[in-house]
Amino acid sequence: MRTLSEKEAAAVILVDLEGLSHDTAGERLGAHRGTVQRNRMRGLAKMRAVLGH
Repeated sequence: MRTLSEKEAAAVILVDLEGLSHDTAGERLGAHRGTVQRNRMRGLAKMRAVLGH
């Protein structure tokens, strides 16, 4: 998680760990659902790269 930006980490935590929808995560973060999706996907891609998957 250290390799992620704050926004990427927040999106991954809220959606993947806390189980929130992109809409709800966006409301919490003050961002559009598309922004949350994009940040989450970037964060997951970075994590996969670090883990070698």
